Amino acid sequence: MTKSERGLKFALFFFMLVLSTHGQNWNRSDAPSLVWQSLAGSLDGTNLVAASLYDTSESSPGLIYTSTNSGQNWNLTSAPSNYWFSVASSADGVRLIAAADGDPNGNTPGPIWLSTNGGLTWQTNSAPQTYWQTVASSTNGQVLVGNAYGDGIYISTNFGSSWNLASNAPTIGNWLSLTISANGSKIYATDGNGIYVSTNTGVTWTNSAPVSDNWSPITCSQDGSRVFAGIRSVASGAIYVSTNSGATWGLSYNQNLSWQCLAMSANGSTVFAGAYGDSLYLSTNGGASWNPQNTSANLPGSASWYCSYCSANGGSLAAGAIGDTIYIALPVLMHIQTVAGHAVISWPASTSANGFQLQTIGALNPAASWTNLTTGITVIGTTNFYTNSLTAPSAFFRLHQP
Repeated sequence: MTKSERGLKFALFFFMLVLSTHGQNWNRSDAPSLVWQSLAGSLDGTNLVAASLYDTSESSPGLIYTSTNSGQNWNLTSAPSNYWFSVASSADGVRLIAAADGDPNGNTPGPIWLSTNGGLTWQTNSAPQTYWQTVASSTNGQVLVGNAYGDGIYISTNFGSSWNLASNAPTIGNWLSLTISANGSKIYATDGNGIYVSTNTGVTWTNSAPVSDNWSPITCSQDGSRVFAGIRSVASGAIYVSTNSGATWGLSYNQNLSWQCLAMSANGSTVFAGAYGDSLYLSTNGGASWNPQNTSANLPGSASWYCSYCSANGGSLAAGAIGDTIYIALPVLMHIQTVAGHAVISWPASTSANGFQLQTIGALNPAASWTNLTTGITVIGTTNFYTNSLTAPSAFFRLHQP
């Protein structure tokens, strides 16, 4: 094997390993500390939108911010201040919808506002003013759905130009959350007692909840076949999963926590959840197992997580808490280049605080073990570097998070 061939093998193997990190390199964004209530974004994770219920006190209505670099930096939009409860986005992040509850005491109903340019400008529409809880959007932004506390479920099939009350859905329900499939045909809504399912854009509805409990957060895959729903009562707090569009349900995670938010990748393999007064939890195997994220030095040990976001490929995550900033986890990008007869590996220095370790192995033998590299790593600015001679024996390297 020539030096150039060895270097190519080295680089190609790195590229494959980068895709397996599942975006667990957590960092604080520059978003202000507000009472974050909702997060949404484009499928690729580039364009995000976040809404706060209020500032540091209930007398200061919330604001809407957007990010065009995967949540690293945030900008205040021109949306009016209000007690924003929910935001949703089209697949490209261009069409946005925001809904308000009115005020924290439930005395004044709130509006729905729309943006067709990624949050640069906002317009009112014909949606009724009510106590909005959650809004959702199809990938093209044509189908919009919203539910309201003590009211009903409203649907628009023309980009928000007109709205209709969903037939056969309870009109006096304590609606809390909802989610829809990519084309808007499948709608799932929780009302504090059940999980209501429509597979025909709201024409008919059935309650498919496995138990009658305080259901709140809910999310579904793009095709709507995989659905995760959480119970927010601590005594029975659990996450359930359905793999057949809500027809039947099974227990995914039973941790007796007050689950407040759920998000998932397009195919449902990555699921991301947040609990009140606890941690963020991540599953990368469709809910078969879950891992708490508060082991990261860059995340608070516990917080009241109210909103979460997951990109379509599961590689980019974001979460907001009460009275704190927005935290983001982006894919760990490793690079390799040849410099003066050496292979120089570089990766973000922030990975160290999140428990990532550079490891090496001589051959991909199942019986062999990876070895942690604890020396030879230098830090320049925000980047780690490791240098390996091209004349050294062939070896494989990876970043590993235990």
